[in-house]
Amino acid sequence: MPIDPKRLRQLRKERRLTRSELAIKSRISVRTIARFESETAPSTTPRERTVNEIAKALDIESGVLIGELPLPDAIERMRPESGQRRQVSAQLQSNASLAYALIKRRYGLGLTTLVNAAPLMFVLLAEGSFVWRREKAGEAREAANYLRGLGLGNSKFWIAASHAEDGAADEERTINRRDLFAEELIKQDEWEETYNPYQHNPFADYLRALAEKIDDPDIVKIGEDIEDRGPLKNFPDFEICNDDVKDFTGEDDRLSSALRMGWLRADSIPEDLLADDALEKRREWLEEQIPEEAKELLEQLMSLDLGPSEASGGESDR
Repeated sequence: MPIDPKRLRQLRKERRLTRSELAIKSRISVRTIARFESETAPSTTPRERTVNEIAKALDIESGVLIGELPLPDAIERMRPESGQRRQVSAQLQSNASLAYALIKRRYGLGLTTLVNAAPLMFVLLAEGSFVWRREKAGEAREAANYLRGLGLGNSKFWIAASHAEDGAADEERTINRRDLFAEELIKQDEWEETYNPYQHNPFADYLRALAEKIDDPDIVKIGEDIEDRGPLKNFPDFEICNDDVKDFTGEDDRLSSALRMGWLRADSIPEDLLADDALEKRREWLEEQIPEEAKELLEQLMSLDLGPSEASGGESDR
């Protein structure tokens, strides 16, 4: 099967390689690479060694070049100080590129910094949630002792105290096992009617508690629903930097929805259109970038009077 010219060209540009640089890395001539990238040149089936050498130079499987495998969802090519390159691939939510652009706009941090800092940030959040949960378990034990200390003969107080202590013990056990989402507890039969894993888990509740301390939904807003599949399984839905989205679109709900749903990319807006006095031109440019197939869906969303928050999340079918 011939090399897909569009894929080869896209992959080379994503890796910021010229044809000459790719030729050097793959030991394939510039003329041959140019021919493989040309959509007008007669299609020929390259030798397996040629495909393998180009794929190796691009850090991909050879099947990607000929269309047998999907394109990697590349986040970014990172060039450390040593000069080595590495590709980070991940399944991205539709609004991930918007989130990265908003973070860069608010805090001045680029994608490479965010990707490299992500392990530190996540460990801090995870371990912080365990500390928070231990504190809550301790409060449950104190409440149980208080109920017993009332000295009342009503058995319901003693039953409540016993349940609180059992819950604290279960919580501490899952913390010791680093069960971030308390999935072990959620699987227990007695939790089915009292605990909804599609709305709560300890980590999601911890994130909500942090958001409440910030107390500014225009900076971070944690939603009620929990993802049950995909790259953010067990995480709550969220929105960040809503004020910046409004700045991008001039509070245009239609364009805001298109940004949040991934039909528009904030990081692709030309630099000269990001100025405060370029709002009208920026809105015109964004309108032109909306794919035709998305415009009808947007009109339907707007006719239902859904704002960008509801449009990007919607009601849960769980």
